[in-house]
Amino acid sequence: MLTKEEQFILDELKFIFKNEGKTAVEFNRRELVEHFSDINVPVVIKSLVINGYLSIEHLPKGKLLLTIL
Repeated sequence: MLTKEEQFILDELKFIFKNEGKTAVEFNRRELVEHFSDINVPVVIKSLVINGYLSIEHLPKGKLLLTIL
């Protein structure tokens, strides 16, 4: 069972992925944190990865490649 914050971020990411037409999208870590300013993004993203909802790859220059599983 996802928390309210986890479900919100997952839904937002699904929307972004659908609009991009991609299964993986590159994000700037800082922009992602600022976009969800009222949520502790690193903790929620880590939880979604641990629970098998997301895959994350750390890229150079503060970028993340997120994939919804």
